[in-house]
Amino acid sequence: MPMDVCLCHGFSGFIPAFPAQDPPRQYIPHSMLETRGARHPTEPFIAHRLPSLDFPDPLPSLDSFICTLQTCRESRSLPQAVETLFHIHNVGLEANCVLGNHVVPLLVECGAFSLAQKAFSKLAYPNEHSWTSLIQGWIDCGNYENALDVYERMQQNGVAASKYTFVAVLKACSRLKYVDRGQSVFVEIVKEELEKDPYVGNILVDMYAKCGLTSEAYDIFVEVTTRDVVSWTALISGYVEHGCALEAVHCFEQMQEEHVSPNAITFICVLKACTSMGIVDKGQEIHEMIIKDGFETDVMIGNSLVDMYARCALLKEAHEVFDCMPIRDVITWTSLMAGYAEHGYEEEGLDLLVLMQLEGLSPNAVTYVCALQACCSIVAVEKALNIHSKIVKEGFEVHPLLGSTLVDTYSSFELLAEAEDVFRGLPVRDLVAWTTLIAGYTENGLADKVLSCLDQMQVEGMSLDAFMIACSLKACGNIGAIERGRELHILLVVEGFESDPFIGNSLIGMYARCGSMLESQEVFDELSARDSISWITLAAGYAELGCNEDALKCLEMMEPEYVLQNTITVVSSLKVCADVKALCKGQEIHAEVVKESLEGNQLMHSLLVALYAKCGKLAEAQEMFDELIVRDVVSWTGLITGYADHGYPEESWCYLKLMQCHKVAPDVIAWSAVIAGFNKQGKSEKALVLYAQMLEQGILPNIVTVVSNLKACGKTVSLDRGRKAHSLLIHGTGFQDLSITAALVDMYSECGSITDAQKVFDAVPTKDPIKWNTLITGLARQGESDLVFRMFDGMRQAQIPADSVTFLNALTVCNHVGLLDRGLQYFEAMTKVYRIKPESRHYSSMIDLLCRAGRLGEAVSMLESMPCQPDLVLWNSLLAACWKWRNVEIGRKAFENVMDSGIVNAAACALMSNIYAEAGMMEEARKVEAIIARC
Repeated sequence: MPMDVCLCHGFSGFIPAFPAQDPPRQYIPHSMLETRGARHPTEPFIAHRLPSLDFPDPLPSLDSFICTLQTCRESRSLPQAVETLFHIHNVGLEANCVLGNHVVPLLVECGAFSLAQKAFSKLAYPNEHSWTSLIQGWIDCGNYENALDVYERMQQNGVAASKYTFVAVLKACSRLKYVDRGQSVFVEIVKEELEKDPYVGNILVDMYAKCGLTSEAYDIFVEVTTRDVVSWTALISGYVEHGCALEAVHCFEQMQEEHVSPNAITFICVLKACTSMGIVDKGQEIHEMIIKDGFETDVMIGNSLVDMYARCALLKEAHEVFDCMPIRDVITWTSLMAGYAEHGYEEEGLDLLVLMQLEGLSPNAVTYVCALQACCSIVAVEKALNIHSKIVKEGFEVHPLLGSTLVDTYSSFELLAEAEDVFRGLPVRDLVAWTTLIAGYTENGLADKVLSCLDQMQVEGMSLDAFMIACSLKACGNIGAIERGRELHILLVVEGFESDPFIGNSLIGMYARCGSMLESQEVFDELSARDSISWITLAAGYAELGCNEDALKCLEMMEPEYVLQNTITVVSSLKVCADVKALCKGQEIHAEVVKESLEGNQLMHSLLVALYAKCGKLAEAQEMFDELIVRDVVSWTGLITGYADHGYPEESWCYLKLMQCHKVAPDVIAWSAVIAGFNKQGKSEKALVLYAQMLEQGILPNIVTVVSNLKACGKTVSLDRGRKAHSLLIHGTGFQDLSITAALVDMYSECGSITDAQKVFDAVPTKDPIKWNTLITGLARQGESDLVFRMFDGMRQAQIPADSVTFLNALTVCNHVGLLDRGLQYFEAMTKVYRIKPESRHYSSMIDLLCRAGRLGEAVSMLESMPCQPDLVLWNSLLAACWKWRNVEIGRKAFENVMDSGIVNAAACALMSNIYAEAGMMEEARKVEAIIARC
C-alpha cells in the first residue's frame, strides 16, 4: 500500500520509542470495546456501518487487529504496520480509540514519530500507554523539554502515570539536569510506592548521579530491592562523570563482591576512573577481567584500554592492545596518537595520523586537534600548515574546537596574522575562541590587543570568565595601564569574581607591575585564602621595585610547605631571592631542596647559579655551573651577570663568547649585563663597542641596554652618539619607557646640554607622578639639585599630586647635597599637608640628613618616633655619626640598641671603642674590645 494513503488519514512521521523489554499491553476483548463505544457515544466507532469491502467473511475482530499491531511492534516492521493500518482503515476502525491507543506506541516503536503524533492528535481519549509513548518519542529524538511538556499535559488531563511514564520523565530530567523537576517526580513515585522497584530505582540512581548528586544517588541505590548491572553501572558512571574516580573504583569492587557481572559500559566507566587517577595496576587487573569475560573484541572497550595505557605513559601496552583489536575506528587511532604526543613522542604521533589515513580512515575534529597540539610542541610549522590545508579541504574549518586550536597553534608560532585570519573566519566566535586569541596576544606581549579584544567582547555582549579577566589584568600590568586595571577591578567585583584566588593573584600582580604596591598589598590583605602564588607574586612585585626588605619579609612569612609545594613555587622563590640578593634565604631554600631530593630540575639548578652569582658568591656559582650537564641560557646568563655585577666585566665578556662557542645564543639580557658591567667600571668606550657588536649580531636592544648605551654616551661625553641613539629611539625601537626618559635626561645633563634634557621631558605627552618622579631621580643622580627642585615646583603648578615616591626623591636629593632645612620642610609638608604616612625609607633619609648635619638629638627623637621598630642599619648610621661628631652619650645609646638585637656587630663595636678612646675613656673602650675578642 502506498504510504500517502496512510498520510491522508493522519499517519505521518516517526522516531523509535519504547524499550524492547517493555511488557506487552493487555489485550482488550471486542466486547469491552463495544462497551467502551457505548460509554462514549461521541466516539466515531460504528462498526455496523462499515461499507461492504473485499474482505474475507467473517470480518477481522478487534482482538485480531490488536494482536497484529503488537506483532508489528515486536518486529518493528513499518511496512507491515502500514499494511495493517490500511486494513483498519478499510473496515472503518481508523478512529477507534482503543485501536488508536495501540497504534501510537506501534508507530513510535517503528520509528514513525510524526505519524505517531498525528495518530495521537486524533485520539479522543489517549490512555497512559499512548502518553508514555509520546513522551518516549520526544526523548529518543533528543527533545527533552517537549517530553516534559507532554508529561504536564498528561497530568492536566488526569491520566495516571505508570512506572514506565516515570522512567521516561526521569530520563528527560537527567539529560537536562533538572534536579528540582526530577525530585518532584520522585515525590509522585513515592506516593505510588514505586521507589524500590528495580526498573524505577535504576533510573532514579542514574538521574541523581548524572546531576552530580552522588550522595542522593547512593541512598536510592541502597534502597533498590534488586541491584542489577544497570543499577551498579548508573552509580559508577555518575561517580566518574563528576570526578569521584576513587568512589567509582570502590563501587566496582563492591559490585564484584556481590557477584554482579559487569557489562561493557561498566568496564568502560571503571577504566575511565583508573585513567583519571593514573592507577595502572588496577587498570591492568580490569584488563584481565575483560579478557576473561570475553569483552576484549569490543571496540569501545578496546578504545578505553588504549586510552588508559596511553595516558598513563605505557605506550608499549597501548600499542599491544591497539594491534590486537580486530576493528579500529577513528577513536582508537586518536587515543594512541594523543598518548604519544602527550608523552614527548610528537613525531610518532604525527606518523600515526598518516598511517590512519593510509588505512582509509578519515580523521575527526579531535584527531586534528591532537595533531595540531603535537605540531605546537615540536614547533613543526610546515606540518601544521599541511594539516590546516586538510582541515579546510574536509570542511572542518568551521568547527569551533578546531578553529580555536588553529588560533592557538599559530599564536604559539608567533604567526599572529594567520591566527587572526582563522579567528575572523569562524562562523561563531565563542568564549573559547576569544580566550585562545587573547591568550596568544598575552603570550606574545601584545597588551594593547588584549585590551582591544576585551572591549570588542563587551560590545558583542560576551560574558567574561576568570581566565579572560586574568589575561586582561596582566596586559594592564605589562603596559602600566593602572586606571584600566582599576576599572577591571570594579568589573570583576560586580561580576562576583573577587573571591576567586586566581583573580586575586592576578590583581596583586597587576598593581605590582604598575608600581602601586600599596594597592597590591591591600588586595593581598583582603584575600580570604592566600596560596603560594599570592605570596610569591607579592614578593616578586616588591623585588621588581627594589623594595628588597619587603620582598624578603614576604618570603620569610610564607609557610615552608608553600615554598616546597611544587617545582614552580621553588623556582619562583629562588628567583625572588636572586632578584633581592637574599643569600641566606636562598641557601635555606637550597638546603630544603636537597633534603627533599628536588634538585634535579634544570631551571631550579640554573636559578641557583644565578642566586649565588648575584649575591657575589662567584666560586659557589661557578661550582654549580660546572656541575650542570646541560647549560641553558638561564645558567649562562646567571653566571655572566654575576661576574659583570661584581666588578669582573672582562670575565663576563669571556663567558659570553664561550657561551656562543657552545652553540647557546646569548640573549639581550646577557649582552645587557656585560655592557652594564663595563659601564660600572668606567670603561664606557668598551661598553659602546659591545653595544654596536650586539646590534651587528641581530640582537634587538631592550630597555636596559638602551639605558646602558645612553649612560655610556653620557660618561664619555659623546653628545653626537647620544643624539644618534635618541634618533634611533624615535624612529626605530619606539621605546617610550620612563627609565629611558630619565636616561636621556641623564645623558644630555652629563654632556652639558640641559636644554635638550628639558626638551625630552617636555615632549612627554602625559606627565603622571611616575614620570615626574623618574625625571627628578635622573636629575638628582647628576647633582642637578636646582633643576630637581624646579621640577618639584612644576609638579605642584601642574596640579600633579605628589606621592610617597616623590617626597622620597626630594629627601634623597636634599640628603645628597646636604640641604637640611629644605629636607625638613619637605618632610613636614609630606606628613602635615599631603598627609602621607612616612615609610622607613623616608625616616632613613631624614635621619641620615640630620646625622650629617650633626643634629644627633633630633635624629634620636625621629628614630624613637618611628611607627615601626628601627632596624640595625639606622642605629649603625647614628653610631657612625656619633663617632664623627664625638658624641659619647648618644653613641652609647645607639650602641646599646645595636647590641639589644642579640647579634654581635663587629663594626659597631669598633665604632664604639673608637668613640670611647677619642673621649679618653680607655677602660670603657677596652670593655668593648673584649666583646669582640670573646666572639
